[in-house]
Amino acid sequence: KSTPNTPPPFHFISFLHLEKMEEAEKVLSGMLYLIGLQVATRIITFVMNTLIIIDLSPSLFGIYSIQYQLVMATILFVTREGFRRACQRSSSGGEESKKNEKQKLEEIVNMAWLSIPFGVAVTIISTWFFHWMAAEEINIPSYSSVLYLFSIGSFVEIISEPMYILAQNLLLYQVRVKIEGLAVFMRCVITYILIVHFKLELIGFGIAQVMYGIILVFGYYGYFIRNIPTPTIKSVSDLLPALHRKPYVDRKLINLWTIYEWQSVEKLVLTEGEKWVLWYSHNLVNQGIFSVVNNLGSLVVRFLFQPIEEICFSLFSKLLSNRTRKEEDLKTTANILRTLTKFMILIGSIFIAFGPNYSQLLLDLLYNRKFTSTNAGLVLAWYCVYVSFIAVNGITEAFVHAVASPSELKNYNYLLITFSVVYMISASLLIQWIETIGLILANCLNMALRVAFSFWYIRSFFKEHAQSELHQFSVASLMPNKYVMACLVGSFSITYRLS
Repeated sequence: KSTPNTPPPFHFISFLHLEKMEEAEKVLSGMLYLIGLQVATRIITFVMNTLIIIDLSPSLFGIYSIQYQLVMATILFVTREGFRRACQRSSSGGEESKKNEKQKLEEIVNMAWLSIPFGVAVTIISTWFFHWMAAEEINIPSYSSVLYLFSIGSFVEIISEPMYILAQNLLLYQVRVKIEGLAVFMRCVITYILIVHFKLELIGFGIAQVMYGIILVFGYYGYFIRNIPTPTIKSVSDLLPALHRKPYVDRKLINLWTIYEWQSVEKLVLTEGEKWVLWYSHNLVNQGIFSVVNNLGSLVVRFLFQPIEEICFSLFSKLLSNRTRKEEDLKTTANILRTLTKFMILIGSIFIAFGPNYSQLLLDLLYNRKFTSTNAGLVLAWYCVYVSFIAVNGITEAFVHAVASPSELKNYNYLLITFSVVYMISASLLIQWIETIGLILANCLNMALRVAFSFWYIRSFFKEHAQSELHQFSVASLMPNKYVMACLVGSFSITYRLS
């Protein structure tokens, strides 16, 4: 750990006052662990998908990647997101600083355990709904059985949620990396064996997903039970709900969960909207093509953007809690936000400069020219543009979620509803005109609207709270150097002619 005479490993940490140095360093070191986890798991998953796609028909792979993944995402996202965000905010600011560690632990544990009964209801309703929606696919062999397997696997994963939330609030990022890394590796191995060697096709995906959830449950519960006692957790009873607590959960925490839960439903529509539209189109070939493109294009999104977004939310929540918005914290946050946003813009620009012109070549090399006669190359080219929007939105939206007041979050929810409507209308129209490419263009429009609002909110926030003009934000200050941009434009022109 850094001392007053030793410079910290990240230059922008030097702006922190000492009382928050240790937490910030834990959070930022956690970012490195999570990035490492995402890199490893995405590479393993990518290799597995590549091997499976060669042997599996695009239609069956589309059913797995679009329909079953949508079932699982709906159950997990609706169940978990609100609890995770609310518990994270609960541990980092405002009146929470007045509570002792035992009170904080009881409140977080009580809230986290509510995710399981809530998950039961969400799982049952979602399973019934998706089974009803699959009118044409229901005749595919084993389709219904695998749908139930994915629902069961999702609920088993929810059972681990109380311990996951506790690990996140205790900043146990290494624990998460080990458990989730092992679970993903085993899921990929089981999937490959069942599909490639035993030819179980869709059933293989379902069984592997159930095993993934079981490993998470044993991993998280096993870690905490094995390591008792700790400075925070004295006995197994500390891991269970404190039924004697009055009230069982603080009303403010329930209100915060309600806000984030509603927001999670809106974000589900926004982040998984293309899968909803593709499912309603009932075109399994388009679903397969989009799945292949998404498998490639989302690599950097999953292993780089997602962990950075998660860590930034934790860091901004701790630095800018409601009662401790000091000038030093604002200065630190401004520097971190500016640096990371500029980095994300640069990453997105690189994707635009090099990605589109080599998309078809990459598909041919990976899948043995299986998609040469389709428009998959053009779809992947536009996905590279979409990645640049995702990069910027992740950081800016993490800041908004971390520092906005409950009333501001409610207003933001209403705005997300508008964005959802715009997205669904534009996606439904564009997919009829230009098929899968239309979905990606609609996603770009959606992300552009969200980024524009986030930039507006960030500028307004620092204008209101920061005393120094050095902390003000402008879009121009976030852009990479003009010579760098010129090189990227030149690179796009050269690679276009070469391709």
